[in-house]
Amino acid sequence: MSKKTRALILIVSLVITMGSYVATLPPTENLSKFSAFDLKTGDVVDIASYEGEPMLITFWSTDCPYCMKEVPTINQIHNQYKDKGLKVLGIVPKKDNLKIAQKVAKQKGMGYPSLYDKHGNVAKAMNNTGLMPHTVLVSKSGEILMNKLGMFSKEDIEDKLDSMTEL
Repeated sequence: MSKKTRALILIVSLVITMGSYVATLPPTENLSKFSAFDLKTGDVVDIASYEGEPMLITFWSTDCPYCMKEVPTINQIHNQYKDKGLKVLGIVPKKDNLKIAQKVAKQKGMGYPSLYDKHGNVAKAMNNTGLMPHTVLVSKSGEILMNKLGMFSKEDIEDKLDSMTEL
């Protein structure tokens, strides 16, 4: 086995191990302390306005092809569950260019609010390390029902949403 192949196997193993560890971390801070810039409206959104609401929070980036693949699924979930009280929020990291993020959100037809995390506070509170996509499902009471690093299947998340008694 060549040195290149061994190095690649080691790197892939580390990424998988790290991804599994990060995906299970609970949030460290209360999200209601933070605000972010809405890409569509230009308003500053106080995250506290979502407190007590079930939320699907998805961290995405303009340079993440898997994030872009999830947009239609997240739009479907948003449309299917919005009348049942689910709030869907996209969070764009501070490393992304604001103007490009606004353009991508519009081009991809994101029907849910996407917020620009200018200072990285929301990402920090949710233990997002910058790896994406990263999706967090939060119950009405604030319990983390899913903390998934990487793409998720629609069936997996619908099972969780359907089982939430709050919806």
